Formats: sequence, structure tokens, C-alpha cells
Amino acid sequence: MNEVTTAEAKAGWVSLFDGKTLNGWNVIGGVRWTVVDGALSAEPASQPIAPTGDSKQTWPQGFLRSAANFSNFEMTAEFWSAEDTNSGLFIRCAQPANPGSLGGCYEINISDPHATTPTGGIVGVHSPLPYRIKSAGKWSRFDVLADGPHLVVKVNGETLTDVRDEKLKDGAIGMQAGGPTGSGPIKFRNIKIRPLKRN
Repeated sequence: MNEVTTAEAKAGWVSLFDGKTLNGWNVIGGVRWTVVDGALSAEPASQPIAPTGDSKQTWPQGFLRSAANFSNFEMTAEFWSAEDTNSGLFIRCAQPANPGSLGGCYEINISDPHATTPTGGIVGVHSPLPYRIKSAGKWSRFDVLADGPHLVVKVNGETLTDVRDEKLKDGAIGMQAGGPTGSGPIKFRNIKIRPLKRN
């Protein structure tokens, strides 16, 4: 299921996840990621940590970062989240100055009840509010286009973000588990990307 089909391969699509291992991904932060039933899975709520910092944070936060970098592309990824999940799909992640961080990225949020940028918005760039899509509690799908400054995000076929932004040109793909607004479970599968040939 995580493999590309023959037709997809001919069209230039490649899979970023083999459905069995974390090959091609680097783990950042304190969250354990495992592969369960063909999905990259993390459950931050089951991994409490000693309170840290001024906020006395007790939830872990972690990321996966792709070994490969991408500039202009189309990608798809299926995700499963709960109402209390705080996660995201990150694109064009720059090289981090701090080894414990993901670096500067565009964050496509996964958090249905998020106060400012609910699921399908790009944090700091575009929010779909007042509209909110319901993605929690089922498998949902991102379709993402990053073509130069043009960024498009669809959730389950519905366009929630269509903007232009010049900040980031290329970088890694990332995925988040855990955050200040929720430590619910997150799963990703069928992560596929097609680099765009630009004239």
C-alpha cells in the first residue's frame, strides 16, 4: 500500500516510506516513532517526561525529518489523528541550527481545534478560519503542491490553502508528534512525492 504503483512510478512518483521501517527518516526529539500496521506511528501521551523549562512542559514533542531534500513537488500523505492531536506535515525544512529542532519549515497543521491555524492551514502563512475541516478519528489525506512560491494544500480533496509565499525554496520533509495543544496519537502512511520539472 505504501509502494508506488507502476503507473505512479512512470509518472515520476516515489515513496518516502517503505511501510516497514524508518529508513530515510531521522528521528528528532523525545518521541518514539514505530511502524504499526504499515503506518509511521507515535503516541506522545503515553511518553510523559519530567517537567522542563518555564512552562513545566510534561509532554514530549518529536519529529521525523527526511534524509532527502525537495524543492518543487507534488506530494500526498495519509494521516490519522485524534481531537487532541497536535501534529503537522512540514515541507521545505531548512538545515537546523540546533540538532534538536526541525529547522525553519512550512508547517501544514494537523489540529482540528487549533485556535489560529486548524488542520490544512500553513502556520504563519495562511489559516482556513473561520472554516474548520473535520479530519480527526479517521484516515484523511493531504495533497500538497509546492511550485516555486505557489503553495496549495488539500485535505480529502478540499482546497484549504492556496497562497503564494517566497520565504522557503527547498528542504526536507518533516512530521510532528506532540505539542503544547495536544499529545494525542498520530499516524502517517502512503507518503509519496513527485518532483516537478521546472523550465
